[in-house]
This record gives sequence, C-alpha cells and structure tokens, in this order.
Amino acid sequence: MRNEPENYMNSMPSPDVPTSISAMGELAIAGPIALAALDAWPARVCVIDDRGRLLIANRAWRELLRQCARESRERSGTDGGCPNGPWSVPCWPRETAQAVDQAVRDILAGRRESYSCEYDCRLGSSEDWRRFAMQVLPLAAAGARMLIMSHDDVTEQRLAEAEHKTLERRMK
Repeated sequence: MRNEPENYMNSMPSPDVPTSISAMGELAIAGPIALAALDAWPARVCVIDDRGRLLIANRAWRELLRQCARESRERSGTDGGCPNGPWSVPCWPRETAQAVDQAVRDILAGRRESYSCEYDCRLGSSEDWRRFAMQVLPLAAAGARMLIMSHDDVTEQRLAEAEHKTLERRMK
C-alpha cells in the first residue's frame, strides 16, 4: 500500500468531498500514521466540517457509503448516497435521521456538546441485523469547528445482555 493521501480519503464521487488531504490543508508528520490507524479501526468513523461536508472517512465508513449508494440505486434507480448528508444511514427511521441532523447542526453551532444514540440497522437484503452505538463529538483543529462521528457495532454485546436477562428470568 502506498502512503498517498488519496488512499485515506472518501472514494465516493461527490463535489463536497475533498479528493486529497491537501484540500484540507497541511497535516503534521503524524498525519499519514493517524489516517492509517483510523482506516484500520473497525468502527465507522468520519470527520465533518462546519458546512456539513465529509472531510475524512475511514475504510468502514467508505464501505457504508458505497452500500448506501447501491441501495439507493436498487430502491429508486438514482445514484444518490445517504439521504440527509454524509452522516446519514439509510436504515434510520425518519425520526432518528432528523434527530441526528439537528444534533449535527447544534454541535457545529456550539449549542450542544455531544450526541449519542443506538440504532438497529439491516442494510440490503441481509437477514442479519446489527445494533450500532453512534457518538458525535466536536473536534477543533487549526481554529476550525468540525465534528467527529463514530458508529460502533455493539450487536454482540446487546445480544449477550439479552441472553443474560433471559437466563435471569428463567432462574427465578
């Protein structure tokens, strides 16, 4: 693998997504290492600027965006990505999408410190659902207001908790 900046950026075509790290400004020497570490992280992680544009997306996030685009083509015949912005997930109910959209706006405006929620997601024709814990936090760098968003797969943990509760009920 070459250490070119384009290897770490969102590969989805969009006029709002930078195509190189130079579009975001100079990174410190640790930049390529930090980006490679972010790419290796299993959670879906992205950085969004103060205008709601996706700046950095790790490999897991880029795969989600590709899946969003595929599903959008299959459902509606369009090449659109996620409906409410680069932070949106197509399996969210409308209420969740609206709550996340408002939280993103509030965090970027400084009216809110953070946001978190859990949601179930079944993408595509998969019979397998997953449970995700999402967290949105402000991120300040070089005087710019941004946010970082992560979606951690907590399915196994929630299934184990449910199994534990079931066993407790049986033991009573």
